[in-house]
Amino acid sequence: MEKRTSLLRLVLLYFKINLASAMEYRSSFFLQAFGMAVSNATFVFFWWIAFKQTGGTIGGYSFNDVMFIWALCSS
Repeated sequence: MEKRTSLLRLVLLYFKINLASAMEYRSSFFLQAFGMAVSNATFVFFWWIAFKQTGGTIGGYSFNDVMFIWALCSS
């Protein structure tokens, strides 16, 4: 249990340091975050359009299937 706690603390420390590093240039950080959000929204929008145009399935996959696979791959 103690090993898990120390590992969790290490992961949280790495996260905190990486976030502080990214936030060093706040405007760049927020522009990058905004750009990523726009990119993701565009991705979802075009897949939604594609599935609407093809009757809801492409190659046996539904829109929800593709979004689930994308979420797994991008996390």
